[in-house]
Amino acid sequence: MRPRSRTRGPDRGFALIALLALLAAGVLYFVVTSLSPQVLDAYRTRKTQESLATARDALVGYALQYRDQQLAQTTPVLDAMYGHLPMPDLGETTNKNGLLANAKCTIEGCAKQNNSGTAADTTYIGRFPWRTLGLEPLRDGYGECLWYVVSGSHKDLENAATMNWDTLGQLNVVIATSANSLASVLASPHDQPVAVIFSPGPPLPGQDRSP
Repeated sequence: MRPRSRTRGPDRGFALIALLALLAAGVLYFVVTSLSPQVLDAYRTRKTQESLATARDALVGYALQYRDQQLAQTTPVLDAMYGHLPMPDLGETTNKNGLLANAKCTIEGCAKQNNSGTAADTTYIGRFPWRTLGLEPLRDGYGECLWYVVSGSHKDLENAATMNWDTLGQLNVVIATSANSLASVLASPHDQPVAVIFSPGPPLPGQDRSP
């Protein structure tokens, strides 16, 4: 009597793994190719909104803890008040007036931390300082870093002499008019924002956003 043949276990295992990999690749291909522009736009919008909300909440938390953080330093800042916001990430390169110099933190995501080149009551714009705020890198639905504008009245470097609940922001929100000019959409100066976080979105024709 001839012995009964047996299928080797390892061969069956390899075949099963290959079949599962092929199935997964097919499912992934179907999902990717079936995504409509509307679905992609919805995903990008949701991703952008989530990043902006996270950044906003982090800024509010920074402002609410600012006085406590300053009092806890080795040399306490006794006159520190709540409401101050961090400077933007202006990069690590030093220019002629030291504006971009950042000796305390020279990596991406750090707010400007030295007064060199910083003027009082001057608004600044740069990348969102996610590292300073204890966050992971925040990007919009197109993979672009968030940008951030802080009012000169609320920044934590060379800040205004007076800070209280009635300190006004120095930013305006405007729209283009039919007369080829800009008009404010704010009802009063008390509506002026103290900071703006925005998503740059996809590159526009002619833009170069390479590093």
